[in-house]
Amino acid sequence: MQRIKTAKATQAMDALHHAFRGQPPKLNQGKAHKIRFSEHDFGEGISEQNIRLILGLFSVGLGLTEVFKAYALARSLGMVGKAGLLRFFGVREIVAGIGLLFGSRLSLWLWARVAGDALDILTLVPGLSPNNPKKKTVMLALGAVFGITLIDLSCAQRLSRH
Repeated sequence: MQRIKTAKATQAMDALHHAFRGQPPKLNQGKAHKIRFSEHDFGEGISEQNIRLILGLFSVGLGLTEVFKAYALARSLGMVGKAGLLRFFGVREIVAGIGLLFGSRLSLWLWARVAGDALDILTLVPGLSPNNPKKKTVMLALGAVFGITLIDLSCAQRLSRH
C-alpha cells in the first residue's frame, strides 16, 4: 500500500515538474483524443492530457484553499456559518482533482466536477439576499463558478461522446 502511495506521489510531482517546464506529463498512457470546442476552434483542440492537468491542478488548488481557508472564504461571502460546508466542498474538489490527474475515466471525473459546480451554485445563491452585506462578492463568486461550470460541462459532454 505504501509503495502505491509513493508511486502516485512521484507521478504527481513528475506531472507538476513537467507542467512548469512546458513539457506534457506522462499521465494516462491510453489514446489521447483532442477536444474541439467548435467547428472553428483554435488549432488542434485541447488534448485529454491537458484537460487532466489544467482542471486537475485547478481542482486540487481550489480544494486546498477551501479546506485551509474555509472560515475566511465564508466570511468574505457573508456566509460565516458555512465554513464546515466549504471545507467539505474543498475535500470534494481535491478528490475530483486527483481523479482527473490519475483516474482512468476522465469523463466520469469531469461529470463529478459538473455536479460539484451545481452544488457550489446552490450554496452561493442564498448569499444574494438583500440583507447580505457581501452580496457583490457572492455575485463575483457566482460568475466565476458559472464560467468554470461551462468549461467543465463542455469538456464532459465532448468526452462522453468518445
